[in-house]
Amino acid sequence: MKITVLKTEFDILVDFINESKEHLENIDSLILKIEETLNIDDINELFRKIHTIKGLSGFLEGLVDVTVLCQIVEEVLDKLRKNNIKVSSEIIEYLLKNVDIIKKVMYKLEEGLNKGEDINFEIDFDLSWSSSQKDMLIKSNLSENEISENSLDNNTKIENELDKNQEENRNLNVDDEYNKNNTSNNDKSENKIESIDNNSTIKNEYINEDIKISYQKIDKLLGLIGEIVSTKNSFSYLLKEIEINKNNEAVKKLSNQIKFIHRTADEIHAEIMNMRMIPLSGILKKYNRIVRDLAQKMGKKVALNIDCGDVVIDRNIVERLNDPLIHLIRNSIDHGIEKPKDRKKYGKDEKGNIIIKANNRGRYIEISISDDGKGIDTKKILKKAIEKGIVSKEQAKSMNDNDIINLIFYPGMSTAEVVTDISGRGVGMDVVKSTIERLKGEIEVNSEKNIGTEFKLKIPLSAALTQGVLVSFEGINYIIPMDYVEETIKINKDKIEYLIDRAAVNIRGEVIPIVPLSYALYYKDKLPINYIDEIMGNESLLPILIVKIRNEKVGIAVNSLIRNEEFVLKPLPTAIANNKIALGANIDVEGNVVIVLNPEYFNL
Repeated sequence: MKITVLKTEFDILVDFINESKEHLENIDSLILKIEETLNIDDINELFRKIHTIKGLSGFLEGLVDVTVLCQIVEEVLDKLRKNNIKVSSEIIEYLLKNVDIIKKVMYKLEEGLNKGEDINFEIDFDLSWSSSQKDMLIKSNLSENEISENSLDNNTKIENELDKNQEENRNLNVDDEYNKNNTSNNDKSENKIESIDNNSTIKNEYINEDIKISYQKIDKLLGLIGEIVSTKNSFSYLLKEIEINKNNEAVKKLSNQIKFIHRTADEIHAEIMNMRMIPLSGILKKYNRIVRDLAQKMGKKVALNIDCGDVVIDRNIVERLNDPLIHLIRNSIDHGIEKPKDRKKYGKDEKGNIIIKANNRGRYIEISISDDGKGIDTKKILKKAIEKGIVSKEQAKSMNDNDIINLIFYPGMSTAEVVTDISGRGVGMDVVKSTIERLKGEIEVNSEKNIGTEFKLKIPLSAALTQGVLVSFEGINYIIPMDYVEETIKINKDKIEYLIDRAAVNIRGEVIPIVPLSYALYYKDKLPINYIDEIMGNESLLPILIVKIRNEKVGIAVNSLIRNEEFVLKPLPTAIANNKIALGANIDVEGNVVIVLNPEYFNL
């Protein structure tokens, strides 16, 4: 298959890619849905998608092979919707393979578009194979209806087929016909409209009235909100300055303006976030294809069930969550779901189940990925962990099942006997855990032998505008996200205790160790004996943030707690872009860059 698009045609190409990508989204799920439950509406929808892509590709001469491929697929779908052939696993596999080629073309076109040069590439795919395979599948999957029709006189069949094709051509091109006769009188126009309603395959219910907005534009608008937030913060600063001069009238006016800015910023932010939010169920539907392909490859039968209701999530979060979810699904199929014969031994249905559920939990959503497989073999996990030196035999004696199960998140931990393209490479679950934590989320796992395994993820709805505590230490300002902060306090020096090499404070009966921010940020390798004195100097009170990291509390000592701060996370400067201890940056009221810290990587 050869593709050629000149740079002068890029305006048309952009429209083609955007429109086609919309039709290709979740197309795999639609094909698999047809395999599970034959529904004429689903077949018609699939036909419309392929037909539209075919029509769009016709505007670019260099995409003639795409047009031909769509025509071939369209013929199969046309037979299905007319009940001339029956649905089979072979036909579903054929449709998936051809759609994959169309997707591949889209990816390569988009890649070429970004380079800004004439596009020329070839894809290793034989259109003649697709055509011959189509003919073979049609012959071998004739429906009862079509078999009975074969007894008709050949000439009659050909004449009928020609009539059908002519009628369909009239239907599919009815809009062009209407435009040509646009100068007709009203009666003729009304007749034409009635014809559209009765015969067209494209109904009004499929017209999309939404306005398309690129995510780049939304992100840019979100950046502007960040500037408004910074301005809002500066108003508060100015208000304090005016209060010092006791200009009550000016204070009142400025106070009202600040309230207006607050309200406006909050409303704009809410609207933008709504624009960024997308239904989670629509994203998860594409995993049906992954489950089907992996199950077939491993000789297993697996059904994917999705129960997300109306849960929505930030598009940016979804993109970063995609790989962990795919890995957990692959893990369930590979390690969890048994082969059909083994499931029968345990009295289970031959077909295993993977269930994805999602529920709203305030600012977070909870996503559960569970299977009804054999569960995690704790003895096998522990044996591998000892062999790899992850735990000693002595440590193993005091470990409970939950401790052992959590060893799967250790880097390099794998129980696969054979390395395959699915698993056993010693990487995976540790990456899943670290990705979830970078999203400021949590992951836990529960498993029961011969019952199944469940991975439970707690994920923030959005990582856009959030709150943190602005602190100062050794002349530099930092922001610590509020999600990690339990409380902020100032303590007297005489309340500080010493435990071996650490200072600590007793807060409501709980002893919490204290470390300076410089140590948490790895600026110092060791804690000096008098490090509390160094921080406090001549001050009588020590500012501390009590943060909770990995279920442990620790006090972070700073020079001053400035204020709570709303911030929009911006990309890090290039020089520190790969520093894990920094989540991103924010611009303060004076235009300075302030680093937003990631407590997950604090040195404690």
